[in-house]
Amino acid sequence: MKYSLLKKIIIASTLSMSFIITGCLKKEDAPLLPMPLIIAVAPFNQPIYDAQLLAGYIPAEQSQVSSTTMAQYNAIFKEKLAKTNRQYIFLSPTDLNIDVQLDSKGRNNVLSSWAKLAQKANADFIIVPQILDYEERQGDATNVRRPARLIVDFYLIRATHPETASLDGFLQTRSNYKEVTFLLGMTERNSVRPRQKLPAVTFAEEAMNKAIREFHL
Repeated sequence: MKYSLLKKIIIASTLSMSFIITGCLKKEDAPLLPMPLIIAVAPFNQPIYDAQLLAGYIPAEQSQVSSTTMAQYNAIFKEKLAKTNRQYIFLSPTDLNIDVQLDSKGRNNVLSSWAKLAQKANADFIIVPQILDYEERQGDATNVRRPARLIVDFYLIRATHPETASLDGFLQTRSNYKEVTFLLGMTERNSVRPRQKLPAVTFAEEAMNKAIREFHL
């Protein structure tokens, strides 16, 4: 039976908890990307276990994202990236059907797994968008019962380490976005602030724009 990359990471984590990130630059240290280069783009995905993460944590009451919403976000992100005049290779969910990769020290390695996807696509980098938590707005803009929320990370990963040429990959930078608010008075309409009336897709687009800006795309 074929398993997606995320499912295989779950299985591998029961055998070894040595999920190692081999290198990382702070966001403020991220260098400008050269031209030309090829960037693979993974589809939006949602980790459900901490062992699947490159950073951060899974919220205690995580809501699952539908495949329809994932597809919508993929289409929007693809359209935004097309305006950056860089060369992209857009991967599909079936491209994630790979074995969890071992790093050069024989350890199960999340970072190395994504780097191998970039290498397979003959790309210099790979962008990995991961939705940690999501909920669509409940009610319409005139009667919000619960605001939308979104926590998403975008990772820019080098296919090879820039200094050692290691095939384990290198975490260039991470762009984090979090929009989580709660109504102060569930029965008082005037307690709803303007941003609490917005749908989740608006926050998703803000997150995409932030990642594009911070990755210097």
